[in-house]
Amino acid sequence: MDLATPSQHISATNSLLVKAKSAVSRAVEFAWQKAYPDNHWRGEVLGDVTLTSEQVFFYQSLGRSPIPDADGYRKSLLAAQQGDGSWTLAPKTPGNISASCEAYLALKILGMSPQAPEMVNAKKFILAFGGVAKVRIFTRIFFAQFGLFP
Repeated sequence: MDLATPSQHISATNSLLVKAKSAVSRAVEFAWQKAYPDNHWRGEVLGDVTLTSEQVFFYQSLGRSPIPDADGYRKSLLAAQQGDGSWTLAPKTPGNISASCEAYLALKILGMSPQAPEMVNAKKFILAFGGVAKVRIFTRIFFAQFGLFP
């Protein structure tokens, strides 16, 4: 039960609003300090396995065979696989069904055998969490591109 008075709620809300506005202002200022003189930014982009998988899908959809640096893509995807067979969207987060399905398909496109231990573990995770029926809309679109989703 919350025993705070309405004025205490308003005060707390205002305090949070002031802190949030201050944080946004500092973040914007920091970003502009990092911009190059012609107002652009350049830096390393870190992403999850969906970016890697989608790059493989892109090459596949263009009919690029063999896929350039297929071994590098394979190693990158496998290095990110978790012990439970899944892939995550961010470090120290649980496995994600969409990321796992995309990584699994990318590895198949890259020639990985479905009987490989990594693929068997991935399939177990994917099925345990609802399979393709539970993936996000973008994964559905990518899979539909290959006739794997209606």
